[in-house]
Amino acid sequence: MKHLVFLLTMLVTLSASGQNYYSNSQRSKTEKLFKLTDKQKNDLKRAAESKVMRFQENCALIAGDASYQDKTCNGGYVDVAMQDFLKDAKIEITSLDGKTSSRKPVRRYLLNLALLRKKRYRSINITSYNCAMVSNFVKDVNMSNRTGQEWYVGEVTVYQQFNAVTKEGRTVHDTVKRTMKVYALRNQIYSNDGVEEWWDIKLDDITAKNI
Repeated sequence: MKHLVFLLTMLVTLSASGQNYYSNSQRSKTEKLFKLTDKQKNDLKRAAESKVMRFQENCALIAGDASYQDKTCNGGYVDVAMQDFLKDAKIEITSLDGKTSSRKPVRRYLLNLALLRKKRYRSINITSYNCAMVSNFVKDVNMSNRTGQEWYVGEVTVYQQFNAVTKEGRTVHDTVKRTMKVYALRNQIYSNDGVEEWWDIKLDDITAKNI
């Protein structure tokens, strides 16, 4: 009986040791997988900045002089802008005094933006600047495990100026600080010339504060 108990104890110990070894081995492989060189980090930063600025340019187009139909039809400006976002992305806008905020889908925000030129303003001009405030991107284990691909997540901050003239001739000026959650998928192709690498960038939730 004592001999049987001893054997069972040994089997449990070996099983646990094997599981720990496998877990540590997998963790080591994952950490190595997600370790980026300085060049990769810089390339990722530039790709994220570029995607955020493209969204800002799309906002300017959606608020601009094109017809409401062109902005909101299938394949229109709003649809084009939403191609850069993950599904169900939200935007939260906080008032200047910080006391009130509203949260809505990014698509709804863009549809409302398209309507401003039609209903409220003679002209709208949106410009953006200081899109260089990028957080360090870190591995996103949950999305990577779910998709089987190599994903990173970080944030990009940009300032937006809104200048408009109302139908009555009154001028409106507004500056907003936007921080966008950004996901980055690392892609690689192996060829005779070596490894070609590029980043697919997807935007997610946005926080916006009037300043």
